[in-house]
Amino acid sequence: MVPRLATRLQAVRNLSWPVLLARTLRHVGVRSGWLDRLDFLNAPDATRPRKAVDILFGAMRSAGLDPQRIVERLPAATVLEIGCGRYIGFAPLSAVAGAKLYIGADPGLKPELFQNRAVLDRIVDPAIAAAAALIERGPVDRADMLAKCRLERCGVAEALRPDDAVDVCVSVSCLEHIGDLEASIRRVAAASRPGTVHAHLVNFSNHLSKSAPFAHLYETDPSSFARDWGGIVNGFRHPDMAEMIRSAGLDLRFVPLDRVAPDHMPAEIHSYWTERYEDDVLAVRTGLFFSESLILDQGVKS
Repeated sequence: MVPRLATRLQAVRNLSWPVLLARTLRHVGVRSGWLDRLDFLNAPDATRPRKAVDILFGAMRSAGLDPQRIVERLPAATVLEIGCGRYIGFAPLSAVAGAKLYIGADPGLKPELFQNRAVLDRIVDPAIAAAAALIERGPVDRADMLAKCRLERCGVAEALRPDDAVDVCVSVSCLEHIGDLEASIRRVAAASRPGTVHAHLVNFSNHLSKSAPFAHLYETDPSSFARDWGGIVNGFRHPDMAEMIRSAGLDLRFVPLDRVAPDHMPAEIHSYWTERYEDDVLAVRTGLFFSESLILDQGVKS
């Protein structure tokens, strides 16, 4: 309990008092749309309207991939963002670039917040402006953007409908959180067209500490880690995900982006991990699954 308490205390240090108030009241059972808005409007991500896009595009560039090729596919496209987060990361960019439909799926999403005037003024409009500046296009009307959004408060397997056909599919630090990942990947594959562009950034760490990214996780087995830390990650490593993707019929490549040095790995690693994976697999903290059409002429980093 001591490491868990210390980690949670560290996580709240940078939160503003409105967010702390809202989350404290919710923790003791108070439920209110006003509290949801208070948290939403004052949380750290409220000031980063392009966070998801910047993270994914930055990771793509570092891997030798071209984000512009995603932008070029957006006009008239159906875009699926797996784990879009509370702030519907790629929705503004999709709308500004002329997408036909944006599907955002996330169990933590609250679509009703996007009917609030303060949210529209302080969150949606700046996000549209930031997206327009990124690709040097004119902004779109927020009502038009939201009219082209299908926001689903659920996992991706539940969000997709039988007739959905996706042209662009992205995710940022999401696949590692999905419990039944294999079923979700199969559903995404079924909704993908032959030329669908995929880009998925995965964080294989414990999600607790950047300085000790595998502490607690590699020192036990995944089920014990999930029990102790609320199931924050599913424990799959990139070969597991690659096999699920291949078996589902998707042709995606993987490139590791960040490997942890040996002296930053736990001193003792549970046999669950050492019996299943090589050291170089266990050392991968972040990586990308992507479509080959995103590769620049000079190739992909190894």
